[in-house]
Amino acid sequence: MGAKFTGILLVITSMLLIAMAAATCVQIYKEFYDINIIHYLQGLLFFFQFPLYLMIVLAVFFYVITRNKFIAMFMMVLYLLVTLTLPNIGLENYLYRFRETNPVYSDFTGYPHHLEPYLWQTFYWAWFACLMILAIYLLWPRGAEDNWPERIKVAKQRLTPPLKISIATLALG
Repeated sequence: MGAKFTGILLVITSMLLIAMAAATCVQIYKEFYDINIIHYLQGLLFFFQFPLYLMIVLAVFFYVITRNKFIAMFMMVLYLLVTLTLPNIGLENYLYRFRETNPVYSDFTGYPHHLEPYLWQTFYWAWFACLMILAIYLLWPRGAEDNWPERIKVAKQRLTPPLKISIATLALG
C-alpha cells in the first residue's frame, strides 16, 4: 500500500518539477531574470500539489473498494465530472468540494488573507483523507480474499487497538 502511494507521489512530484524547470527556462529565454525558486517550489509543492495528494488517496480508495483499476479510473473520471458540475447546479460551498480551493498570491501582500481559509479547508479534507487511508489499510487486498464478507472478516482481524484509537480520534476530531 505504501509503495503505491509513494510511487504515485514521486511521479506527480517529478512531473511538477519538470514543468517548473521548463517554465523557468521559458522565462530565461524571454529574458525575465527575476526568478524566485523558493516561491515557485512553495507554490508548486504545497499549494498546488497538496490537493493532488488528496486525489491520490481518493483514487486508491476507489481501487480498494472496487478491486478493479478500470472501474476505479471510471469512478475518478466520474468524480471529476461531478466536481465540474457542482457549481453549475448551485452547490458552491467548498466544504463538500474535495480539493477545490487554491490561495491567491499577490505581489503586494503575498498570501496572508487568502492563506487561512485555504489551510482550514485543506486541514478539513486531510482529516477526511486520513479516515480514507485507515479504511484503505483495513480493506487492502492481501491475498485471495475477493468477496466482501471475506474482506470484512480480514478487516476485523487487522483492526488492532492502536488502529481503533486512531479511528476514534479522527472520527471524533
